[in-house]
Amino acid sequence: PDIRLADHCTEVLLHATDDRRSILAYNYLSSLELFWDRSRLRPLLWENDRATNAELAARLLQGEINDPAECTSVCAILGRPTQPQPTFAAEALTLWLNELGGCWSAGARACLMDFGETASSALIKNWNHLNDESQRWLVDWVVRKQFSGQGAVVALALESTDPGVVIAGLSGYRAIADPPLALGRRAHALLGHAEPAVREAAIRAGAAPSDWDDMLKTETAPRVISACLRGAASQLGSKAIPVLVRFLQHEQWQVVAAATELLAGLGKDGAAAVAPLLDDAKLSVRVAADRILGAAQSVGSHRATPVTGPRPGLQK
Repeated sequence: PDIRLADHCTEVLLHATDDRRSILAYNYLSSLELFWDRSRLRPLLWENDRATNAELAARLLQGEINDPAECTSVCAILGRPTQPQPTFAAEALTLWLNELGGCWSAGARACLMDFGETASSALIKNWNHLNDESQRWLVDWVVRKQFSGQGAVVALALESTDPGVVIAGLSGYRAIADPPLALGRRAHALLGHAEPAVREAAIRAGAAPSDWDDMLKTETAPRVISACLRGAASQLGSKAIPVLVRFLQHEQWQVVAAATELLAGLGKDGAAAVAPLLDDAKLSVRVAADRILGAAQSVGSHRATPVTGPRPGLQK
């Protein structure tokens, strides 16, 4: 999922007074399978003036919180009686593993979540008996619930040969408040993974090379390049300007868009660096420079006529 879109929808649900906008945000958030930060919705459980938002938050938080008062609030909002957590029977583990690998896996996952941490601990110990889909689900569940085994399950996921499971592990690593150093080293090693989506996820999780420029010299995937630029800008600030300016010349519009956005976010420093590019031979570069200068509130002073044309962590 797009983490930025998930963050945006969370903000909508937190602040919207229009029920239609709240429901649209809920529909997107409820469709996500991988980790996103549901804990930000907890204040809505005590919201008295926006009943719709409180109910939508309760639906998203049910089964995801451990605080007794919050659990009681969720049950009250949804009109459900509070019930004690059932006990997981270890002797039934083989049956559950078979169910997770069969056609009723979704139902099995829902039932196992009712057992809580005891079930998750048993599944972590039998990680190699789970298929890729169940491994992704287990990482997401354990990290979201902040069970004691979250470090162990993320470590297992980061060692997987399946890119989807590795990405789930990186999402989990990103969510752990104080991850062990060993997890950080493994996440960093994934910057060299053969799959571009894994490299991008590693950067988003906070892994950083010793030199962003060196990594960018060999990277070819547009989404990974864009992630590198964002990482460099976040870590280096204005010192990343030379690299960002260079990538305004890139042939992929996604990369140019990312560099433009980041330079615009650097204010006057970014604007000063791109001012000479208003006369660049490449139209897309002139358009990008014009937008950056405009974002720095220099519109009207840097050019008499507007540009026209088509729209173009941890250290090593």
